[in-house]
Amino acid sequence: GSGTNYTAFRAQAQGADITYTLPASAPATSAAWLQSDNAGNMTWRPVLYGTVSVDPPNIGANTSQTFTITITGVQPNDLIFLTPPSTIEGALVFQGATVTAANTVEIRMRNVTGTPVNGAARTWSYMVIRP
Repeated sequence: GSGTNYTAFRAQAQGADITYTLPASAPATSAAWLQSDNAGNMTWRPVLYGTVSVDPPNIGANTSQTFTITITGVQPNDLIFLTPPSTIEGALVFQGATVTAANTVEIRMRNVTGTPVNGAARTWSYMVIRP
């Protein structure tokens, strides 16, 4: 490069030369990760995180149900990680989440008891990684 500033990486012992090409600037978002292709070209990929209110519907005895919530900024193919609060009803089990459309996340929960459960609205944490 040119100028007086530089970026340095320290390599472990390796059997051949490896070149990584870094992005020309810092990421445009407040949180990002570096993704590399098999040629060593690296790009910034955004990470979204925060909290969202989740209000499960009334879920029948010993059944699972899916429902949607809105998380602004998510896009199809994003990877989403949701964490329910420790105060969630003991009868409800979080089974997973998927981004199904722009700003839309589908959640699947199961009621493991013999009676219907209508979960209360609570604040969940989320992290979204854009591959």
